[in-house]
Amino acid sequence: MSAAGLMPAPSDQEVGRRIRTHREHRQVSLREMARRLDVSPATLSALENGRTAVSVSRMFAVSEVLDISIAALLDEDGLVDTMRVPMSTAAVARWREYEPTPHDPILDAALACIMAKGYHGCSVRDIAEAAHLSVPALYHHHPSKQAMLYSLMDSTMTDLIDRMTAARDDGGDCAATRFALMVECLVLYHTYRRELSFVCGSEMRSLEADSRASIAAKRTAVQRLVDIEVLGAVEAGEFGTTQPKQSSRAVVTMCMSVANWFRPDGPARPADIARSYTQFSLDIVRGTVPSDTQKGAR
Repeated sequence: MSAAGLMPAPSDQEVGRRIRTHREHRQVSLREMARRLDVSPATLSALENGRTAVSVSRMFAVSEVLDISIAALLDEDGLVDTMRVPMSTAAVARWREYEPTPHDPILDAALACIMAKGYHGCSVRDIAEAAHLSVPALYHHHPSKQAMLYSLMDSTMTDLIDRMTAARDDGGDCAATRFALMVECLVLYHTYRRELSFVCGSEMRSLEADSRASIAAKRTAVQRLVDIEVLGAVEAGEFGTTQPKQSSRAVVTMCMSVANWFRPDGPARPADIARSYTQFSLDIVRGTVPSDTQKGAR
């Protein structure tokens, strides 16, 4: 999966605007908010107007004072909120394990055709023939080629978010460990689900507007999941990066790019790539994790 469709990390101006929006929504005056943060009203005004950079420690202080999550400051649309980005009801307890994809034969045929010819290069008839169906029979199950593309992407992104959430939860109370496990999960997904991941990245432009917005939201939710752990690890003194948002984006982009070059018949195993990329990612954020963090990788 390429980085296409990911929203950029919010700027200090955007974060400042969100601080002001949440403050006003809670009917807290600028002077009172400044008092709670132990800063001058002028300093808080500069933060809210983007004239002063919002440090990690300041961001956490704001989230505590306003009783909001870091996600609310990073992500205006609440993309990591499960009410806004529906997750599947089944927990992915064994997030490192990959069985054959659970798609129906028609979607399997659609994926094969899109990989071979591209979305615009293949026809509904091509997909029907690959699925050993007539075109009318195919339309009985899926109303259009566009609907099939969306179904492939939507199920892929939902599965990825579910697995990343499970990986994060395995990290317990340590933000650095949660980060490392989510990196491992990202890399494993983009090797074991290489074709689906590749289509999700390369065919975003082929989606109609509403569908593209829906998938882009889920892709951005993936980024925000990692953003939150990087910020948490910096705040806890576990990571030394001075650019947490940029570092987080670099990590996610690097992990998603694995789908562009990985080959199942190549010399590198998914678990080996995941271990290497986890270390690369820790180097980017200037952090370490307990040595047994990846003990489940194989």
